[in-house]
Formats: sequence, structure tokens, C-alpha cells
Amino acid sequence: MKRNQLSTNKGNMQKGFSILEVIISIAILSIGILATARMQTVAVRSTSLASRITVDSIAAQDLIERVVSAPYSDPSLTDTNDNGASGLDNEGSAADFYMENQVDHYKLSMNIADDQPIANSKLVRVIVETRAPGGSKKTTYNFIKSRLTRP
Repeated sequence: MKRNQLSTNKGNMQKGFSILEVIISIAILSIGILATARMQTVAVRSTSLASRITVDSIAAQDLIERVVSAPYSDPSLTDTNDNGASGLDNEGSAADFYMENQVDHYKLSMNIADDQPIANSKLVRVIVETRAPGGSKKTTYNFIKSRLTRP
């Protein structure tokens, strides 16, 4: 019975990495780090836009709460341009109420349609426009202000 002996050639053994392997590893690591940095930049930009939209929506909600708490006959609930339901999508100076905030960079437009969707009610639409990179983002809120009538 012969025993298998492992022969080792000490002159042919390599220890460590070749320079090519090191360069490829550094290149792959660099690409990964750059991709992570790019993702962070996009995430920060998206978070900033979401924060601005939230602030602008809070301003719209504040306007809505003031309108809801106002009496039905309040002058601020008047269809000033008298265009009814056809003017609900008006923005800017064409709207029944318009406000532009230069600090937070948003625009609020409010339109009112009398006796919509039924008699003794007003359909109110608030449009908030947030300035964003590459354009603007719009959020629309609709609600109905009713006149309480007693039978």
C-alpha cells in the first residue's frame, strides 16, 4: 500500500493578490460608493420636495378650515367671477380667491360654485401649487359648504 504524498513546489506558490485583482476590486468599490452617493442626493431632494408639499398643503388646510367655520353668507364664500361650476379649475387671478406666498413658494387658488352639487350648498375647490424642480406639483381639495335649513 502506497501512501499518497502531496508534493509541494515551494517556488510556484503565490501569496496575496495580483495588482490586476486589486485594481478591479477598487474599481468595483468606487462604483458602489458613487452609486450610493447619488442615491443619497436623490433621496435628500425628494425629501425636500415632500416637505414643501406638506407645508403648502397645511396652508391650504388652514384656508379650508377658515372657510368651513365662516357663515354660509360670508363675502369670502362668494363666486366673485360668477362662472359657477365651469370656473372651479381656474387658477391665479382668474380664481375667486388667489394668494401667492413668496417665502414658501406656493400659490393658493380657491373657486366657489353656488348651488352645487345641490341647492343651498356651495362646492368649494382649493388648488395649491408647489414650485418644484422641473415644473410644479398641484394638489386639489374639494368640499361642500351647506346652508343648514330647518323644515
